[in-house]
Amino acid sequence: MKKEIEQIYKGKETILQYQYPGMENPYKIHFKPKAEIKIQININRNVLKLINPALLDLDEKYLKQIQLQHNQQYRLEIFGKYNQFSLFVLHSAFEYLQEITIPEVLELEQIYQLLKTTTSVIQRDIHKQALCIAIIGVLQEKIINFELSAQHIEWLLNYLNPYNAVNVTLVLNILTSAAYQNKKSLQLILDSFQKLSDKAKFRFCVQPLFKVVEVQKNINVVYLGLEFINNLLDAAEQVEDEESKSIILNLYETNGLYVIIQDIKHKCDDYKMEDCSFQSTLQYIAQEKYSAHYNIVEIYYLSRVDDFDLEQDKDLKIKNSKLDEIFSQADRQFQIQKNQLRDIIEQLELKLPQPEADNAGPMQRFSSQFRMRTDEQPRINEPPIRFSEQNQMTQSVRHSYQPNAQDKIYTEIYKNIRNAKSIDDINKDLLKLCEEQGNISTLSKLFENLAKKLQEIQQQDQKGKQILQDIILGLKGQNSDLQLEIKQCEDKQKKFQQNETQNTVIVELRQKLKAITEENMSMREKIKEIDQFKEKAIHIAKKVEENQGLLYKIQQIKDMELKIQQQEQEIQQYKKEVEQIKQRGYVKQQSIEKPSIQVPPPPPPPPPGKLVQPIAPPPPPPPQAPQLAPPPPPPPGAMRPPGPPGPPPPPGAPQMINGVGAPPLPGAKKIPQKPKQKPNVAMRGFQWNLVKPDQVNNTVFQGMDETIIQIDKTILEDKFAAKQQQQALQQVTEIKPKIKQKISLLAPERIKNFELILSKLKMSNSLICRSILECNTSVLRLNVIESLLNIVPTDAEFQLYNNQEELDKESLQSPDLFVIEASSIPCFADRLITMKASFVIIEQCVELKNKMIRFRQIYDFQIQDDGLKFLIKLVLAYGNYINGESVRGGAFGFKLDAINKAGDMKTNDGKMTLLMIIAEKSEDLYGKKLINEEIFDDLGFMSKSPLSQLYQDLKEIEKTHKSIKAALKSQTTNPLDMIIMYDSLNQELNEKIDELKEIHQSNEKKYEELCLYYCENPKQMQSDAFFTLILNIWKNYTKAKQTVDRIKLLESKEKERSQYVKQRSTIQYKPEKLEVLGLRGSLAEPFGRQRTNTSSQIK
Repeated sequence: MKKEIEQIYKGKETILQYQYPGMENPYKIHFKPKAEIKIQININRNVLKLINPALLDLDEKYLKQIQLQHNQQYRLEIFGKYNQFSLFVLHSAFEYLQEITIPEVLELEQIYQLLKTTTSVIQRDIHKQALCIAIIGVLQEKIINFELSAQHIEWLLNYLNPYNAVNVTLVLNILTSAAYQNKKSLQLILDSFQKLSDKAKFRFCVQPLFKVVEVQKNINVVYLGLEFINNLLDAAEQVEDEESKSIILNLYETNGLYVIIQDIKHKCDDYKMEDCSFQSTLQYIAQEKYSAHYNIVEIYYLSRVDDFDLEQDKDLKIKNSKLDEIFSQADRQFQIQKNQLRDIIEQLELKLPQPEADNAGPMQRFSSQFRMRTDEQPRINEPPIRFSEQNQMTQSVRHSYQPNAQDKIYTEIYKNIRNAKSIDDINKDLLKLCEEQGNISTLSKLFENLAKKLQEIQQQDQKGKQILQDIILGLKGQNSDLQLEIKQCEDKQKKFQQNETQNTVIVELRQKLKAITEENMSMREKIKEIDQFKEKAIHIAKKVEENQGLLYKIQQIKDMELKIQQQEQEIQQYKKEVEQIKQRGYVKQQSIEKPSIQVPPPPPPPPPGKLVQPIAPPPPPPPQAPQLAPPPPPPPGAMRPPGPPGPPPPPGAPQMINGVGAPPLPGAKKIPQKPKQKPNVAMRGFQWNLVKPDQVNNTVFQGMDETIIQIDKTILEDKFAAKQQQQALQQVTEIKPKIKQKISLLAPERIKNFELILSKLKMSNSLICRSILECNTSVLRLNVIESLLNIVPTDAEFQLYNNQEELDKESLQSPDLFVIEASSIPCFADRLITMKASFVIIEQCVELKNKMIRFRQIYDFQIQDDGLKFLIKLVLAYGNYINGESVRGGAFGFKLDAINKAGDMKTNDGKMTLLMIIAEKSEDLYGKKLINEEIFDDLGFMSKSPLSQLYQDLKEIEKTHKSIKAALKSQTTNPLDMIIMYDSLNQELNEKIDELKEIHQSNEKKYEELCLYYCENPKQMQSDAFFTLILNIWKNYTKAKQTVDRIKLLESKEKERSQYVKQRSTIQYKPEKLEVLGLRGSLAEPFGRQRTNTSSQIK
């Protein structure tokens, strides 16, 4: 079979022969690669795996063809033997019907008449019974407008064995679906119940249903039976005929439905989950099969079951959703089913008339007081069966539920027994009932035993009362002792309360002490901060003092400028006086130079907030000018001329002339000086324009003395002090309270990451963590989960917050609070990875599988590429000839890179290469093109996707799968924890990863074979490098081939052009032809001569 599989992989037609498990004859499949399957086919990979696991890697179109032909042969063999009703055939038919599509089911029903064939035989084997009923259920599920006839329903009712939970479940589900889909089916169901009752001589028609809910131990089956009875009651309420409606209700009442319901209600808590298993069901059937029974329903159904071995028949191989629910062993499902059972009981109690309290028996009185609490919501039932054809319904009800005369006697006796107040009354009624029955001996024995049992119960009741009285007396004696102990306990409790109050006082004191110590620590920290502020204030004050000195110096410089201006004015005045003296003849003309006193401009005021650097002192006065030649002596009696002017006097010094403090010159005015005041602090300065002293005369300022005014200097210094000093004082006096800053235990970079992402999400920490716990993907979408994965806290960060009780959460930043919230969720990172995987992991697996399959297909093509093999053969032939007898000659093979080197080896004239010469002859020798251009896409894909990258992708999927497993193991008892919902994803990934591993291993083997086939080392050359080499070979070959073709095309065009020129040269132009064009005489002659000359030259 290996060869046939290889042919299929190569896409060649072949016949596949195999032996399918359980079948007698071998199967043959005629595989045609070009065949198209237009009908819908479900691919069953389990079947294909049984045929041959290698088939699973084929393309889907090939798998559909194989599946179709297998189904045809399998169907022919199974359904051809269907009427034999062997267990293997029935089981195979059931599983096959579940797998195929609806059109295929319709085709099988039309060909083999499955419904008719199945219902034609009454089966006695419990396995065959279940399989036949299950097959009808599948047909009903998949065939639209599926109708059951009266014969089919009667056949189903024959399997309504009260002790067989499997048959009851399947039959009731089929009948419920039939009644819900087709309104006429209810009439057929009621008629079938009545026919079965007449045939089996039941006491009333629906007695099997009552028996099911009465004797079944499986709580799921009891609920299903009560639900079916409830639907029948709902259907009866739709009947317009009040007489028929009352007949139904009376029938339910007289036949003890209310008592059965109360009994079920009483033992609702006694149902056990162990009784819901299939093994317990088989044991229950076997137990009742071989026990004595007196009820006609039990005798009828158990007699129609063959003997079976409980050890061999442990399990029915039926996969059915309804059976999975009935035999569920989940504790949560069991509790929900209990609550649903209580709900259906309450609904039936409301619909049935209750017996009066005075006449009710002990069981009824107990049931009326018994109430159950429901913790779960009831399951939504199917809508009740409703009919529009009221006349047919009325007739059916009257026919089915009309009691006969003997039933009325039984009903009256039953009421008397139910309302009896003593055992003697019950005995009389039972004897009366014996007289009405045909088989008196059997019933009389039964009733005698019943009477004895009742007397024993009464005697046990009296003994129980005596025991209770003794117990009460003992309890009274114990009561006194307990009262003494209670008093002692009360005394101890009082002492304990006193100690507790003391303890609470101590705890309060400790808390207060702790609070005081914390306040003391905070006060110490504040005192330290105040000391630091004081040091800063002192430092600022020193700087302010330095600034004040600088400001004072600046003010002095400004005063010096004013004095210099005044000196300049005096010098000008002195010059005028000297000119006057010259004019009078006292002094000869001498040049009086103005002393150049250069005072640097005052420095600009310092910028606010910066210290003022000390200003350099003004430059020294210029050196004294050299003295001129002494003037001639003055005439006798004349005044001596003044010497050269000396240096200018210092500011504030008396004016000096000729270097001597001589009295002022005649006519000079003395400038008055006013003393200046010195404030205690540097002032801002009042900007005014000064009036010169010599300009004060005859003004309002003449003789004005402002010193007599008392000035409040403190106000001026406070209000008009320099700004820097004022700001410094404010900083010293006003100390702002320090804002409490929040702290963080995380690194600064992590804090930024947390804040950036959390602010982007705009979700609270509690909402994020609760959504992760609940696995709520409607809140945490894929983009949100990817953002959260960037800020998953590390284990080291979680350990920072282990002692959360000692942390002050109000002083922590929001990233720290997020980490604290996240630490409450086990496997926080694994849960996020699991939620992300639910969005993308399956698509990643499918994409990776497609890549791997494409790899394998390209490997298979490359190892069978005849074009590449022929090109290698040509290069080997040309290379051996060129190398001749050298060391490289006579080669058996070469590395593939030699083909690319052939493209670099040029001819002697440099116009062609060796690869061009090979390409020129290749197609002629091969007979067709060596390469299909479509392969370039596959080679490009392989050159960019190494096999190792696919392995890394597989490892990433396995890593994600590991996180999913860890997340599932972290399931907590919190009811909000819904991580278990990803269990199905975990199981699906198990299968997909195993499949991917198998494909990857086969790809590695194929790549190793491919490299060895082309004489390459797979350990030294990666797959992308290998296919890059193949791609370059074909690119170089294609380029060489195109170049050769272009050269040939140019040569052919050049040849055609030369032939065309040669043909043109042979044409003779005559003057007669020119005359036709209108050129005559002298104009035509030059043309004729010129053309003749050119033609002769060409010849």
